[in-house]
Amino acid sequence: YIVAGESNSNDGDVTGNHGGYDYWIVKLSSTTGTTPPTIQWQKTFGGSGDDYARSVKQTSDGGYVVSGYLLTTLGNYDFFVVKLNSVGTQMWQKTLGGSRDDHAWSIQQTSDGGYIVAGDSNSNDGDVTGNHADSYDYWVVKLSSTSGTTPPTIQWQKSLGGTSPDAAYSVLQTSDGGYIVAGDSRSNNGDVTGNHGYIDYWVVKLDSGLVTSASNSAADNKNVNVYPNPTTGKFTVKLKDITNPIVNIYNSTGQEVKSAKGSGSESIEFDLSDNTKGTYIIKIQNGKNIITKKIIVK
Repeated sequence: YIVAGESNSNDGDVTGNHGGYDYWIVKLSSTTGTTPPTIQWQKTFGGSGDDYARSVKQTSDGGYVVSGYLLTTLGNYDFFVVKLNSVGTQMWQKTLGGSRDDHAWSIQQTSDGGYIVAGDSNSNDGDVTGNHADSYDYWVVKLSSTSGTTPPTIQWQKSLGGTSPDAAYSVLQTSDGGYIVAGDSRSNNGDVTGNHGYIDYWVVKLDSGLVTSASNSAADNKNVNVYPNPTTGKFTVKLKDITNPIVNIYNSTGQEVKSAKGSGSESIEFDLSDNTKGTYIIKIQNGKNIITKKIIVK
């Protein structure tokens, strides 16, 4: 068994506390019958402030990924994701959020080797866009696949909710490559309809985030140009009047292979010469707006 939570101790079964509450991750042995398991290893993670682990899952490499939230030096909480190997050694860690409180409640590894994280956010800056009227929203973040000690990057993020508090507590990938998110909501506007009074269950189905829910209007096409297409590997994404764009390149299985940030009007060079030939998706994200293009590498 793998168990995650928080601990304010630094004695008994707990070692390595950094001050305040820390993530405390415990690996228990297998056992049979009525014999209790033994502790195989235990680890504490965090800083001098309070850090709360809320979800742990085993990953495809035999390690573990943990999500929760930590108290930042600015006095607000951020999502805090930690990747461990099979013996509990930290491989990487990543904080996500804005200048107000963000709490991660659920994480799962996805079919492309990345991660989907869900919780609630009161921010509308930093990594967070689209918050509804200065209240807590569902905040769902898709992280890229990665290897070794390199932290993942944000492939996309989405705020969902209304003008009253909404909080997501569970997220799972579905068989169609999308995601199902469950939590509670006090809203009856924005993305939320049908509230029965006070706090309701709120269940939301999302697509994969790569192509659908994207904008490809004539105005968008005028502001994004990809050439040459097809290409033997090297190509240019030319942008015009797009505020703080994030450009991600995905292969046919949804894995991110390249990414870049821009200032709004420039040409960004990419090289896929070392990648498999085929069709790739180019996603240009500007806050809540997403523009997609296809590039063929031959």
